[in-house]
Amino acid sequence: MDDCDLLLSVDDLCRLKPALDKAQTKWYELGTRLGFSSQVLHDIEKNVRASEGEGTTFMSAMLEGWGKSLDPALPSWAHLIKCLRDVEEQDVAKEVEELAPKVVGKEAQKAIIEPLLRQAIEKGETWYLVHAEWIKNWKRFVNFDYFSYSPSNPGPVNTVDLLRDGQLKDFMSESSDFALVPEPAWQKLVSWYGLSQGSIPIPRKVVEYGLHVKELKVEIYLIELCLCQEGDTPRKGIAKAIQSSTPVVSWRHNERPSLRSQMTSNGVLCSHFITTC
Repeated sequence: MDDCDLLLSVDDLCRLKPALDKAQTKWYELGTRLGFSSQVLHDIEKNVRASEGEGTTFMSAMLEGWGKSLDPALPSWAHLIKCLRDVEEQDVAKEVEELAPKVVGKEAQKAIIEPLLRQAIEKGETWYLVHAEWIKNWKRFVNFDYFSYSPSNPGPVNTVDLLRDGQLKDFMSESSDFALVPEPAWQKLVSWYGLSQGSIPIPRKVVEYGLHVKELKVEIYLIELCLCQEGDTPRKGIAKAIQSSTPVVSWRHNERPSLRSQMTSNGVLCSHFITTC
Protein backbone atom coordinates (compact mmCIF):
# COMPACT_ATOMS: atom_id res chain seq x y z
CA MET A 1 0.00 0.00 0.00
CA ASP A 2 1.30 3.50 -0.88
CA ASP A 3 2.45 5.26 2.29
CA CYS A 4 0.53 8.32 1.08
CA ASP A 5 -2.74 6.42 0.81
CA LEU A 6 -5.57 8.48 2.24
CA LEU A 7 -7.90 7.49 5.04
CA LEU A 8 -11.64 7.49 4.56
CA SER A 9 -13.64 10.21 6.30
CA VAL A 10 -17.23 10.03 7.55
CA ASP A 11 -18.24 12.27 4.64
CA ASP A 12 -16.62 9.73 2.31
CA LEU A 13 -18.81 6.99 3.78
CA CYS A 14 -21.91 9.01 2.93
CA ARG A 15 -20.74 9.40 -0.67
CA LEU A 16 -19.93 5.70 -0.92
CA LYS A 17 -23.26 4.36 0.38
CA PRO A 18 -24.91 3.99 -3.06
CA ALA A 19 -21.89 2.14 -4.43
CA LEU A 20 -21.37 -0.08 -1.40
CA ASP A 21 -25.05 -1.01 -1.25
CA LYS A 22 -24.37 -2.95 -4.46
CA ALA A 23 -22.19 -5.28 -2.38
CA GLN A 24 -25.17 -6.04 -0.14
CA THR A 25 -24.91 -9.82 -0.43
CA LYS A 26 -21.29 -9.74 0.81
CA TRP A 27 -21.89 -7.29 3.67
CA TYR A 28 -21.00 -9.72 6.49
CA GLU A 29 -17.80 -10.96 4.87
CA LEU A 30 -16.80 -7.41 3.95
CA GLY A 31 -17.53 -6.19 7.49
CA THR A 32 -15.32 -8.94 8.92
CA ARG A 33 -12.44 -8.00 6.63
CA LEU A 34 -12.82 -4.35 7.61
CA GLY A 35 -12.41 -5.21 11.29
CA PHE A 36 -15.97 -5.39 12.66
CA SER A 37 -16.41 -7.87 15.49
CA SER A 38 -18.88 -10.74 15.06
CA GLN A 39 -20.97 -9.28 17.91
CA VAL A 40 -21.32 -5.91 16.16
CA LEU A 41 -22.23 -7.60 12.89
CA HIS A 42 -24.77 -9.78 14.71
CA ASP A 43 -26.34 -6.65 16.28
CA ILE A 44 -26.54 -4.99 12.85
CA GLU A 45 -28.26 -8.05 11.42
CA LYS A 46 -30.75 -8.16 14.30
CA ASN A 47 -31.60 -4.44 13.93
CA VAL A 48 -32.08 -4.70 10.18
CA ARG A 49 -34.30 -7.77 10.54
CA ALA A 50 -36.37 -5.91 13.14
CA SER A 51 -36.86 -2.95 10.79
CA GLU A 52 -37.65 -5.07 7.74
CA GLY A 53 -39.82 -3.19 5.28
CA GLU A 54 -38.36 0.21 6.14
CA GLY A 55 -35.79 0.10 3.33
CA THR A 56 -32.73 -0.27 5.55
CA THR A 57 -30.02 -2.44 4.02
CA PHE A 58 -27.33 -4.32 5.91
CA MET A 59 -24.64 -2.31 4.20
CA SER A 60 -26.23 1.09 4.91
CA ALA A 61 -26.82 0.09 8.56
CA MET A 62 -23.19 -0.94 8.90
CA LEU A 63 -21.95 2.30 7.31
CA GLU A 64 -24.28 4.44 9.43
CA GLY A 65 -23.17 2.79 12.65
CA TRP A 66 -19.55 2.99 11.56
CA GLY A 67 -19.84 6.71 10.92
CA LYS A 68 -21.19 7.30 14.42
CA SER A 69 -18.81 5.14 16.45
CA LEU A 70 -15.70 5.07 14.21
CA ASP A 71 -15.04 1.60 15.63
CA PRO A 72 -13.20 -0.08 14.05
CA ALA A 73 -11.08 2.81 12.82
CA LEU A 74 -11.84 4.01 9.31
CA PRO A 75 -9.55 2.30 6.78
CA SER A 76 -7.69 3.78 3.87
CA TRP A 77 -9.30 3.89 0.44
CA ALA A 78 -6.82 1.29 -0.77
CA HIS A 79 -7.73 -1.14 2.04
CA LEU A 80 -11.47 -0.78 1.36
CA ILE A 81 -10.90 -1.40 -2.35
CA LYS A 82 -8.73 -4.44 -1.55
CA CYS A 83 -11.42 -5.87 0.77
CA LEU A 84 -14.06 -5.44 -1.95
CA ARG A 85 -11.85 -7.31 -4.38
CA ASP A 86 -11.18 -10.03 -1.80
CA VAL A 87 -14.93 -10.68 -1.51
CA GLU A 88 -15.15 -10.77 -5.34
CA GLU A 89 -17.04 -7.48 -5.73
CA GLN A 90 -14.90 -6.28 -8.61
CA ASP A 91 -17.43 -3.86 -10.11
CA VAL A 92 -18.04 -2.14 -6.76
CA ALA A 93 -14.28 -1.98 -6.13
CA LYS A 94 -13.82 -0.27 -9.49
CA GLU A 95 -16.61 2.22 -8.73
CA VAL A 96 -15.10 3.07 -5.32
CA GLU A 97 -11.68 3.41 -6.93
CA GLU A 98 -13.08 5.98 -9.36
CA LEU A 99 -14.52 7.98 -6.44
CA ALA A 100 -11.26 7.91 -4.48
CA PRO A 101 -9.15 11.09 -4.37
CA LYS A 102 -6.08 10.91 -6.54
CA VAL A 103 -3.05 10.08 -4.45
CA VAL A 104 0.00 12.29 -4.91
CA GLY A 105 3.39 11.25 -3.52
CA LYS A 106 5.00 13.09 -0.64
CA GLU A 107 7.74 14.71 -2.70
CA ALA A 108 5.20 15.88 -5.26
CA GLN A 109 2.96 17.30 -2.53
CA LYS A 110 5.86 19.22 -1.06
CA ALA A 111 6.97 20.51 -4.47
CA ILE A 112 3.44 21.77 -5.22
CA ILE A 113 2.58 23.29 -1.83
CA GLU A 114 5.92 24.75 -0.67
CA PRO A 115 6.10 27.63 -3.18
CA LEU A 116 2.44 28.44 -2.53
CA LEU A 117 3.02 28.73 1.23
CA ARG A 118 6.08 30.92 0.73
CA GLN A 119 4.46 33.38 -1.66
CA ALA A 120 3.81 36.97 -0.54
CA ILE A 121 0.21 37.95 0.08
CA GLU A 122 -1.55 40.26 -2.36
CA LYS A 123 -4.58 42.48 -1.85
CA GLY A 124 -7.84 40.72 -2.66
CA GLU A 125 -6.45 37.18 -2.45
CA THR A 126 -8.31 34.49 -0.53
CA TRP A 127 -6.47 32.48 2.11
CA TYR A 128 -7.88 29.66 4.23
CA LEU A 129 -7.52 28.84 7.92
CA VAL A 130 -6.36 25.33 8.84
CA HIS A 131 -5.74 23.94 12.31
CA ALA A 132 -2.08 24.54 13.17
CA GLU A 133 -1.52 20.99 14.40
CA TRP A 134 -2.81 19.53 11.14
CA ILE A 135 -0.36 21.63 9.10
CA LYS A 136 2.50 20.63 11.42
CA ASN A 137 1.60 16.95 10.99
CA TRP A 138 1.40 17.35 7.21
CA LYS A 139 4.81 19.04 7.11
CA ARG A 140 6.32 16.18 9.14
CA PHE A 141 4.65 13.65 6.84
CA VAL A 142 6.12 15.16 3.64
CA ASN A 143 9.45 16.03 5.37
CA PHE A 144 8.83 19.70 4.65
CA ASP A 145 11.69 21.01 6.82
CA TYR A 146 13.97 17.95 6.46
CA PHE A 147 14.48 17.56 10.22
CA SER A 148 11.04 16.63 11.60
CA TYR A 149 9.91 13.64 9.51
CA SER A 150 7.02 11.46 10.65
CA PRO A 151 5.55 8.50 8.72
CA SER A 152 2.06 9.18 10.15
CA ASN A 153 -0.52 10.30 7.60
CA PRO A 154 -2.13 13.57 8.87
CA GLY A 155 -5.61 12.39 7.88
CA PRO A 156 -8.39 14.68 6.60
CA VAL A 157 -7.82 18.44 6.76
CA ASN A 158 -8.98 19.80 10.13
CA THR A 159 -10.77 23.11 10.68
CA VAL A 160 -13.42 21.91 13.14
CA ASP A 161 -11.09 22.51 16.11
CA LEU A 162 -11.04 26.21 15.18
CA LEU A 163 -14.81 26.47 15.61
CA ARG A 164 -17.23 26.80 18.51
CA ASP A 165 -20.95 26.55 17.74
CA GLY A 166 -20.15 26.96 14.07
CA GLN A 167 -18.25 30.22 14.59
CA LEU A 168 -14.54 30.95 14.69
CA LYS A 169 -13.21 30.76 18.25
CA ASP A 170 -12.15 34.05 19.84
CA PHE A 171 -8.60 35.17 20.59
CA MET A 172 -6.80 32.68 18.37
CA SER A 173 -3.36 33.44 16.97
CA GLU A 174 -1.52 32.34 13.86
CA SER A 175 1.02 29.51 14.24
CA SER A 176 -0.13 28.45 17.71
CA ASP A 177 -3.82 27.94 16.80
CA PHE A 178 -4.15 28.14 13.04
CA ALA A 179 -2.14 28.33 9.85
CA LEU A 180 -3.01 30.25 6.69
CA VAL A 181 -2.79 28.66 3.25
CA PRO A 182 -3.55 30.36 -0.09
CA GLU A 183 -6.56 29.20 -2.07
CA PRO A 184 -4.63 27.03 -4.58
CA ALA A 185 -2.88 25.19 -1.72
CA TRP A 186 -6.20 24.73 0.12
CA GLN A 187 -7.82 23.22 -2.97
CA LYS A 188 -4.92 20.81 -3.45
CA LEU A 189 -4.80 19.69 0.20
CA VAL A 190 -8.55 19.08 0.36
CA SER A 191 -8.50 17.15 -2.93
CA TRP A 192 -5.73 14.90 -1.52
CA TYR A 193 -6.90 14.47 2.06
CA GLY A 194 -10.56 15.49 2.22
CA LEU A 195 -12.16 17.37 5.14
CA SER A 196 -12.60 15.85 8.59
CA GLN A 197 -16.09 15.46 10.06
CA GLY A 198 -17.50 18.85 11.07
CA SER A 199 -14.77 20.78 9.27
CA ILE A 200 -15.77 23.54 6.86
CA PRO A 201 -13.82 25.90 4.58
CA ILE A 202 -12.88 29.12 6.41
CA PRO A 203 -11.90 31.62 3.67
CA ARG A 204 -10.51 35.06 4.49
CA LYS A 205 -9.50 37.97 2.26
CA VAL A 206 -6.25 39.92 2.18
CA VAL A 207 -7.10 43.55 2.99
CA GLU A 208 -5.13 46.78 3.15
CA TYR A 209 -4.70 48.57 6.47
CA GLY A 210 -3.38 52.04 7.27
CA LEU A 211 -4.02 55.56 5.99
CA HIS A 212 -0.49 56.66 5.14
CA VAL A 213 1.63 53.54 5.60
CA LYS A 214 -0.16 50.70 3.84
CA GLU A 215 0.06 47.15 5.18
CA LEU A 216 -1.49 43.97 3.83
CA LYS A 217 -2.99 41.43 6.22
CA VAL A 218 -5.31 38.46 6.05
CA GLU A 219 -8.41 39.61 7.93
CA ILE A 220 -9.13 36.76 10.36
CA TYR A 221 -12.03 38.11 12.42
CA LEU A 222 -14.88 39.63 10.47
CA ILE A 223 -16.67 42.87 11.26
CA GLU A 224 -20.21 42.36 12.54
CA LEU A 225 -22.71 44.80 11.07
CA CYS A 226 -26.27 45.22 12.16
CA LEU A 227 -28.89 46.55 9.76
CA CYS A 228 -31.80 48.15 11.58
CA GLN A 229 -34.28 51.02 11.44
CA GLU A 230 -33.53 54.35 13.06
CA GLY A 231 -34.32 54.27 16.75
CA ASP A 232 -34.14 50.49 17.05
CA THR A 233 -31.58 48.77 19.25
CA PRO A 234 -29.01 46.47 17.57
CA ARG A 235 -30.81 43.43 18.95
CA LYS A 236 -33.79 44.19 16.69
CA GLY A 237 -31.65 44.43 13.59
CA ILE A 238 -30.27 41.86 11.20
CA ALA A 239 -26.65 41.01 12.09
CA LYS A 240 -24.15 39.83 9.50
CA ALA A 241 -20.41 39.15 9.74
CA ILE A 242 -18.53 40.52 6.72
CA GLN A 243 -15.01 41.24 5.54
CA SER A 244 -14.08 44.92 5.87
CA SER A 245 -13.50 45.01 2.10
CA THR A 246 -17.00 43.72 1.26
CA PRO A 247 -19.49 46.22 -0.22
CA VAL A 248 -22.19 46.28 2.45
CA VAL A 249 -25.27 47.01 0.41
CA SER A 250 -26.42 48.41 -2.92
CA TRP A 251 -28.90 51.13 -2.08
CA ARG A 252 -31.87 51.89 -4.30
CA HIS A 253 -31.52 55.10 -6.25
CA ASN A 254 -34.03 56.96 -4.06
CA GLU A 255 -32.41 55.97 -0.77
CA ARG A 256 -29.83 58.12 0.97
CA PRO A 257 -28.11 56.09 3.72
CA SER A 258 -26.23 57.54 6.64
CA LEU A 259 -24.08 55.45 8.94
CA ARG A 260 -23.21 55.67 12.57
CA SER A 261 -21.16 53.12 14.47
CA GLN A 262 -20.82 52.17 18.09
CA MET A 263 -19.01 49.51 20.08
CA THR A 264 -21.16 46.82 21.64
CA SER A 265 -20.47 45.54 25.15
CA ASN A 266 -18.29 42.69 23.87
CA GLY A 267 -16.20 44.99 21.71
CA VAL A 268 -17.69 43.99 18.36
CA LEU A 269 -18.30 46.84 15.94
CA CYS A 270 -22.00 47.24 15.40
CA SER A 271 -23.14 49.63 12.64
CA HIS A 272 -26.64 51.06 12.24
CA PHE A 273 -27.77 51.87 8.74
CA ILE A 274 -30.42 54.55 8.61
CA THR A 275 -32.22 54.98 5.33
CA THR A 276 -34.37 57.88 4.23
CA CYS A 277 -36.28 58.12 0.99
